[in-house]
Amino acid sequence: MNESELVRVASELSIQLPDYYRTTMLSYPFPGRGDIEQAELVNDPDLLISLNRNHPAAEGSKTIFVIGTDQSEESYYVKTGEHGSTVYCFELETGKHLVLDASWDEYLARCERQIQEAEADERLMTERAANKKWWQLW
Repeated sequence: MNESELVRVASELSIQLPDYYRTTMLSYPFPGRGDIEQAELVNDPDLLISLNRNHPAAEGSKTIFVIGTDQSEESYYVKTGEHGSTVYCFELETGKHLVLDASWDEYLARCERQIQEAEADERLMTERAANKKWWQLW
């Protein structure tokens, strides 16, 4: 995202974005990774605004800022008035709010590990396909 998009997100949601979040988004660490950009660390201002307007974790709160989801039953958020950079998880099924990562850096490292795991899985599938015997169906 660029500066004007971050300003629009903050303005439309009537919040002040944390500095660490703004810094990260201005120099997005996972470009071209749609799986991360559309989920764990949303890089689309319209999707981000929609997530925050329509999500039960953020409902009625001016301090919860949803930054992404697991595209299922968990949403990830930060608290805008908090001095630390803790990342929380909201479980839709249980309605519980839990600490996911103690710091923003830990959360970014989690995203990086997910990318590495996905790439390793892709390499393994390619290798298996290339090395399978003629009689193997899988």
